[in-house]
Amino acid sequence: MIREEYQLWAEHPQTKKFHQYLSDYRAQLMERWAQGALTGDDSLMAIARAQMADEIVNLDDDSISEFYRKQEAV
Repeated sequence: MIREEYQLWAEHPQTKKFHQYLSDYRAQLMERWAQGALTGDDSLMAIARAQMADEIVNLDDDSISEFYRKQEAV
């Protein structure tokens, strides 16, 4: 993926809507966790999901390119 293609995708309204959903989902999970509504395995799963949502929302072109460079080097 070239940088320009990534920028078009990142600025697309549907991408922005998906990123907003992930951000809201993460916030809700963290709020439930902070309130003690999630315990044990549910708590661990919520933390992992929140981290993954944050990673996806903050994923940039450089990170994607670096991932594939490493894959090609293997």
